[in-house]
Amino acid sequence: MNNNISVSFGKPITAPYLIPVLYNGSPMCINNPLLIDGEILKVTVISLGRPHGVLFVDDLKSVDVKKIGALLGTNAIFPKGASIIFAKKQDEESLETRLWQHGEGETAYTNEAAAVAGTVAIMLNKTCITKVKVTMGGNSFLTEWGRGENDEVILTGKKELMD
Repeated sequence: MNNNISVSFGKPITAPYLIPVLYNGSPMCINNPLLIDGEILKVTVISLGRPHGVLFVDDLKSVDVKKIGALLGTNAIFPKGASIIFAKKQDEESLETRLWQHGEGETAYTNEAAAVAGTVAIMLNKTCITKVKVTMGGNSFLTEWGRGENDEVILTGKKELMD
């Protein structure tokens, strides 16, 4: 028996002033280079309710999520703070991720963060399709987003994870 359920997170918020993120570049904060701990990191920022920054990395296991997440998530560009997602593309249809949650530190997962990770992967063309499997904290979710301005983000996962 399939015990998966789907939840709509609505349309992704990409306008910097609505997220909020202090950004004066293009209409969206995509791959914004920031100097964090002596390293240039490219962060893409969106919101599905709360600010999230997503960074794609080559080696997910070696990332110091606690340190880099805290430095970035409390950075002045985020007036209200942000949760930070570290993502690694596994293949054309899946990501593995780790989460630093604002106010909590490294956390196994949140539904919103899984939805954000998948949405940003689709937005950045890390996948050729409009759905992506997101593994976060050992849990699997499916994020779907049609790439359109009026398309809602749908997250599917095991019922016990979706509450």
